[in-house]
Order: sequence, then structure tokens, then C-alpha cells
Amino acid sequence: MSNRVRELYRQDGVILHKSHFVYSRKADGTWPHSDNFVDASRLSDASIRELSKLLFERIVAQVGDDFQAVMGPARGAIPIIEEFVRLMPGLRPIIAKRNDLGFFELSPCDVEWLNTARCLDQSRVRVVAVDDVLTKGTGIVRVARFATRQLVEVLALGCLMDRSGELTASTLGTQRFVCLWSHALPTFTEEECARIGPCSKGTPFDLEHGHAKEWLALQKSMTK
Repeated sequence: MSNRVRELYRQDGVILHKSHFVYSRKADGTWPHSDNFVDASRLSDASIRELSKLLFERIVAQVGDDFQAVMGPARGAIPIIEEFVRLMPGLRPIIAKRNDLGFFELSPCDVEWLNTARCLDQSRVRVVAVDDVLTKGTGIVRVARFATRQLVEVLALGCLMDRSGELTASTLGTQRFVCLWSHALPTFTEEECARIGPCSKGTPFDLEHGHAKEWLALQKSMTK
């Protein structure tokens, strides 16, 4: 299965090369640099449908089809959620969006639906949470934790690709983690980048993908 994912990613030019990318800041305050980046938005509609179907089938194989909703963070998860709903009519699509403070929240309509569903079933609503590409899994984990606080039972987390190559159900704090392709893209610490990475070669930053703008702004503020 990972071979098929790899084939579609290559076909659609999803993995970008030969530029200078900055990944999101890690918990220790450092910013990984790389000359590779995954831009899942480049996937064609046909590829998204095929990969989402594969993810859906793998999740159902593990948890069954007794869940009422599929949820995920805005942007990356949306086309996957749409395909899940097409494959399982009646499934409720729930998009978690960040508010101005950076916390995930649901629309009033989704909150009302959850409350109604709980009243009808007299139990927790069962959902699966999905996303396209994970690096640390922070977004999907926060969505899952938010869902749990809403008395929602998250049966599984799923993604198309883990670009760290290190994520597991245990590291994500979930019972089940379904990933179509786990593949570590090489990254450099800031010190390594200065010695042997794109920094040392003077490779221009890619300001459209990743977090180079934030990193550069931080460097500028530190030199004032």
C-alpha cells in the first residue's frame, strides 16, 4: 500500500525538492530545516479519492463502521472528510477550526449536532479523526483531545502520510493510528543546516511552503 501512496505522490509532484524549507517549531524551541517538503494540496482529485478510500477501508477494518462522524483540522483534512462522507452516506463531517487564540473549536451547528446525538444515543458519540500529512501530529491530537472534552469517543486517528517516520499510536496517545505511508524526510537542526544543509549552500528560502517567514522574522527580531 505504501508503494501506491509513494507512486501517487511522485506522480502529482507532492514532495518538493531542491529548495530551503523550514518546518514548524519543535517543543524545544528549535526549527528544523530541510531541502524537502510535502505539499499535499498538489494531490489531484483522483489521487485524493483513491488515497482517502484506502484510508477509510483500513480504519473500518480496525474499528468497524459503527461511528457517526469523521472530523479533522481545517484545510488538510477537508478533502479526506468529504470522501469519507461519500463512501459512508449519513456520516457527519466535522471540521475543527482554530480561533484567534490558536485553539480548535467547532461550529455552533456541529456542537448542536453532537449534543442531539448524545441525547438520542444516551452515550458518547463515536468518531474517527483524519488529516493529510503529519509531522508531529500536533493538530490531529489537539482535535482528538478537544473531541474527548466534548464527550466524544475517538476510535482512531488516521493520515495519508507521516513525514517524520516516527509516529505511533503510543506517541500520539491514542489506541489506534492508521497511516498509509510512514516516511522520514531528512531534516537538519539549525546548526547542521549552517554546516551541511541548505543554509551552507545559500539555497533561497521557500516562503510559500512551511514556516520560513516565521523563522526569518524571528531571526530579524533577535538581531535588533
